[in-house]
Amino acid sequence: RTDNTQASLSFANLAAFEVLKNMGLQVDAVAGHSYGELSALYAAEVVDFDSYMQLTHRRGELMRECNDKQGGAMLAVLAPKDKVLEALASLDTSKYLVEVANYNAPDQVVLSGHAEAIEAAESRLQSLNLRAIKLPVGAAFHSSLMEQASETFGNDLKNMKFAEGVIPVYSNTIADVFPKTRKDKTTLLARQLRESVQFEKMIRKMVDDGCRIFVEAGPSGILGRLVSQILENEPHVVLSMDAGESKSSEQEIDLRKRFLPLTTCLAHLTAMG
Repeated sequence: RTDNTQASLSFANLAAFEVLKNMGLQVDAVAGHSYGELSALYAAEVVDFDSYMQLTHRRGELMRECNDKQGGAMLAVLAPKDKVLEALASLDTSKYLVEVANYNAPDQVVLSGHAEAIEAAESRLQSLNLRAIKLPVGAAFHSSLMEQASETFGNDLKNMKFAEGVIPVYSNTIADVFPKTRKDKTTLLARQLRESVQFEKMIRKMVDDGCRIFVEAGPSGILGRLVSQILENEPHVVLSMDAGESKSSEQEIDLRKRFLPLTTCLAHLTAMG
């Protein structure tokens, strides 16, 4: 369930950030991917801990309710966005919706929509020898099917407190720094539920603004790999605190391997000053 997943991510992201903070890391800017944007707002002190938890709970609850009412599905496609959009143009979308939920990297987008439309899109893409992978979710996140959740979340946000923040936070939706006014922040956070995650554009904007060292504070290491794909031919450094699940021969989590990326990340940061 997405509400449980988001609650788990809230603590994982927070714990990772606090480790870096306690080690003395000086952060110039922050960003997240989808739910991770709330964690970025907390890291920048735009929201306090209580607000962070309230937003996490409410966001997950509303998205789960949308899922329970209308379902949906998502599909990751490992191909250039132009090819994917060209393939989608040939589908009959008069009855069912399919949209791009995430622009993750030059060769990765995620589709979102009605389950029937996602199945049709998968068949079409595979017929063109484009690799498509169904995601283990039961809802159409970052699509028009989240309209009700977005509207309700926007109303709830009117009662939340937002500070200006101590460092810039980059938005998934506009691929730029969050606006300063409380009204604009709430509008943007509500829009994020139903609009595409512009991750590739956001990372490129951060580079344009001077960011060169990216530290992934959270589980899996997936975002670090996406950043490396986006900036493949540009000077940059990507460090992840977690490389993903590692298992021993007994099929149990090997904690030594799991913590190795963290120690390596801290060693690199220390060496770079």
